[in-house]
Amino acid sequence: LVAFRAQLLDSIEDHARAIEVLEPYLQSHSDDAVRRLLLLRQYSLGHRIQDAVVGLRAFFEEASRRDLEAGVALGEEILSRERGYDVLSLALGRAKRRLGDMSGAAKLLRDYLQSEPEDTEARVELARILEGEGLHAEAYEVLEVLVREGSGNTAELERMATLALAANRLADSA
Repeated sequence: LVAFRAQLLDSIEDHARAIEVLEPYLQSHSDDAVRRLLLLRQYSLGHRIQDAVVGLRAFFEEASRRDLEAGVALGEEILSRERGYDVLSLALGRAKRRLGDMSGAAKLLRDYLQSEPEDTEARVELARILEGEGLHAEAYEVLEVLVREGSGNTAELERMATLALAANRLADSA
């Protein structure tokens, strides 16, 4: 009955009432991923974007693969409508990586790094994705910023050296 009411309210775009129906239900049924995503969608449409983003980030961390795909679709929907939620780009990129969409993950991590260039962890994560895709020169460039700014550690410097060698070998064999 809760699901039916929430979907009916969603269909007539009564987001506030849909939230009123879903929140109490999910307090006792927190494992209901479908209703949880419906609530997050209602948040995003009901001008509670921050609640939607926070909830979606938590959802990505614990969702099964099947549920993760639906969460990614919602995340993409939110990003297409709303700007300025770069932290969602990061979480969505990581979710896409879990799903095996390395190209999509790399794009979202690049988007995130445009607004948060000092995030070393995201930069290293992007470099690893690019390296895994055989894009050694691009991975090197992503990490090179760390050296220029003096924020790279020994492990990152070693990875850069490996990437530089791989990129040069690829260039020599072309």
